[in-house]
Amino acid sequence: MVTMLRAPFSRQAWGAHAWAWSGLPVAIAMFAWSLVLVCVGAPLISTALGIPVLALLLTTARGLGAMERGRAAALLGPRAAVEAPEPLPDRSGGVWLRMWRRLGDPAGWKAVLYAVVSFPWSIVTFVMSATLLATGWALFTYPAWAWVYPRYTSDPGMQFYGFWTDHPENFYLTGVWVWATAAAGLVLVLVTPWVMRGLTAVDAALVRGLLGRRRG
Repeated sequence: MVTMLRAPFSRQAWGAHAWAWSGLPVAIAMFAWSLVLVCVGAPLISTALGIPVLALLLTTARGLGAMERGRAAALLGPRAAVEAPEPLPDRSGGVWLRMWRRLGDPAGWKAVLYAVVSFPWSIVTFVMSATLLATGWALFTYPAWAWVYPRYTSDPGMQFYGFWTDHPENFYLTGVWVWATAAAGLVLVLVTPWVMRGLTAVDAALVRGLLGRRRG
């Protein structure tokens, strides 16, 4: 019980929210960068002009992957900690040979895959984090600001559309419903950390599976 009451204020909970909030702009940038370079480089690969473009893609993907590993370790904790992938392929030879070898870098391609897969999932985690936080705390603190409605609006309280009333369009959260709303908000506040933990477990798995060193 104590653990559940402390969960909304724990470092793990706010780390998960920070991951979701910071992850969306990062994911957008990574996805856009990867998409542009793939669309430019792939059609030109047969003319050799695409080789430096794709080599640039894989080089930057490794760098972005390192950034994501650091962000995950800082915000998600040990469950997302992972070793850096294997070193780059042999760097001997001329520039074109090194770029060609770079195209065979599995860690680079896995980082590109991470940029693609993490983009839609980051939208899910961001929306869930923002919605759960805003809704939960707004409902939980409703008794503290319910007075705003009768003082500054023509409504006696927050309007609620319930199907169990004769006139749902005129049902307001007043009286005992103020505290019922707060109770519902408290439940949502207490559940939110566990929901976010489940969502970010997917992120941690992506980091371990696509940005870390191969096992075995």
